[in-house]
Amino acid sequence: MSPAPHILISDDDPLLVAAVMREAKKLGMSVIADTTSTQVVQMAKQYHPAVILLDIRQPVDGRDILSMLKADPETQNIRVIMLSGVEDQYTRLTCLRLGAEDYVVKPFGPTLLINIFRSICNREATCPSLPLV
Repeated sequence: MSPAPHILISDDDPLLVAAVMREAKKLGMSVIADTTSTQVVQMAKQYHPAVILLDIRQPVDGRDILSMLKADPETQNIRVIMLSGVEDQYTRLTCLRLGAEDYVVKPFGPTLLINIFRSICNREATCPSLPLV
């Protein structure tokens, strides 16, 4: 049995998913993805990732998925970082109030990802050591 993934990404942009997977794998982190937004809760229950990167604007609204994750005892403690193509303070506050760890506006670069992963890994004993950025 393989170890639990460090990251679950749910975004309907396959190029973004591929970029996140590539950067995370360079750091020795495992990644699983859902580009449909319909399997996030099920995958979170099955794999128990350290963090979920969750796009807001998908076929299933990311805020609804976040609410489901935080309402379920099996997934409520998984860290969720919301991704959005729009800088909107109301949406940011809504996501944080719903339990998101952070709200990141796209596009973002690998340096931001590494720092997000480092922050998460500082709390996770199973994460690899990450380079300083």
